[in-house]
Formats: sequence, structure tokens, C-alpha cells
Amino acid sequence: MTRVLRNVSDPRRDALHGTVSADPHATPYALLAVAVTIGVHLAFGRRTILSVGAGTAVHVVLVSAV
Repeated sequence: MTRVLRNVSDPRRDALHGTVSADPHATPYALLAVAVTIGVHLAFGRRTILSVGAGTAVHVVLVSAV
């Protein structure tokens, strides 16, 4: 059986899609949090806990500030 790429579930895509669907006004905040996560991950020696924590903190602060 051949798998088509569009039929494959990707948890990262589904999580971002869920965030965007739940509150469309928070889309820029979610994208900024993803950018911060990637930036921290690359800048500080690929430390996963630090990068995920920083991205989560940025998202929470931005959503709470609105």
C-alpha cells in the first residue's frame, strides 16, 4: 500500500493547526513562539528543554498580555 504524504499525520503540524484554529488572532503569537524556539535551540547549543521552555514562555506571555 502506497502512502501519500498528505495523508500522513504530523503532530507538529497538527499542534500548530489546532492553535490557529482555536484562536485565529493568536496566530502571530504562535509563529513568534515557534521562531523563538528555533532561535534559542540553535543559539544555545541545541538544548531542547531550554528552547521549548523559552518558546512556551513567550507564547504564554503574549497570549496573556492580550
